[in-house]
Amino acid sequence: MMATLSEKIQLVLADDCAFQRRAISMLVESLPAFELIAVAEDGLSLINQLCKLQTLPGACILDLHMPEMDGITTANELSGRFPSIKLFGYTSTEDRQAIDQFKGNGALSVFPKDQPIAMLEAIEHYIREDA
Repeated sequence: MMATLSEKIQLVLADDCAFQRRAISMLVESLPAFELIAVAEDGLSLINQLCKLQTLPGACILDLHMPEMDGITTANELSGRFPSIKLFGYTSTEDRQAIDQFKGNGALSVFPKDQPIAMLEAIEHYIREDA
């Protein structure tokens, strides 16, 4: 079920950097369109959390570089296991090959880490467009 304009978009986030997790969490909490339902330090932990949820989120934000399971591998795994979740990458890398591989594994878009508000606006647009 896609989010209508009155429903909050449920998000999950995976990033190995505690500062980034906290910054994105605070930003999401300040925006009425979103609800952050799970936060993980890597892709493997995120997948484990998703398996325990009663309702899957509408969107997932994945950092590209993480230990255990990076964003590219996580996107591939999530695309296969949870195809209803819209995947979005964010990274500080400018490596076009890695970004293209991220998209090839299911990320709809990959955003620079220095543009979190633009990222969330784009995520809201993607989700609402499908509603």
